[in-house]
Amino acid sequence: MRPGIRITALLTSIRIAAGAAALTLAMAGCSSGAAPGMHLGALGGKPAPPPAVALALETGFLPDPARMSANSRYPFAESWVEPGADFHSYSKIMLAPVSLEHLQPPASGSDADANQDNKPAALDAAIFAGDALNSAIQQDSAHRFTAASSPDAKTVIVEMAIVELEPNRADIAASSLGMATYASVAAALESRSKHTGRGSVGMEMILRDGRTNQVIAIFADTRRADAPAGEAKITPGYGFADPIVGEWMRQTIAMLAS
Repeated sequence: MRPGIRITALLTSIRIAAGAAALTLAMAGCSSGAAPGMHLGALGGKPAPPPAVALALETGFLPDPARMSANSRYPFAESWVEPGADFHSYSKIMLAPVSLEHLQPPASGSDADANQDNKPAALDAAIFAGDALNSAIQQDSAHRFTAASSPDAKTVIVEMAIVELEPNRADIAASSLGMATYASVAAALESRSKHTGRGSVGMEMILRDGRTNQVIAIFADTRRADAPAGEAKITPGYGFADPIVGEWMRQTIAMLAS
């Protein structure tokens, strides 16, 4: 994703209440149940984030994103936390509507026709975020938090937007191997070794105090699909998105609980 691009609104916000029993999605009069659960494992110490790709800082979702910078203390590529903010003062978490308003369409590519509409995949990832947050809360060994359906002074509100969702494109590197010259083939092989064509998903997150609605932190992160091992091929599509969203939710709970 290139910085500075204003994203055209594509969907209205998706209402997902992070309840213990079910998720409620309100969007253009349509509703959908919670996605299947994800076993995220024990939280333990704060994990190091995977290498991030370029971030867009002007999607319109975050308030004053220029305040963010890279900070290894937090598990996201860029962050800003209000000085003096105390995450330990909260014991409840509420996932506010997951926004797709700032989602951009996938970039054109050799197999883009089959993946041109990323909205359904983004909708699935947004629904899954609520289920993954609940799982992360339950898997927290310290049992610091409970899921809340309405905010109060002990609640931290998590607002999140999915701003990028690029599909895996399996044929980009493979098609480039048909070039004639040795130099071109060598370059294509090098490109293939770097797994050109891997998809990516980008999100932006706002944390608010449940009593005052004050912004206490903002984060942004963009991560690529895992590179296939050995001679394995990239699986086309968006199947990588849910595990990344689940990891973001797990890391959010780990960060707040640490």
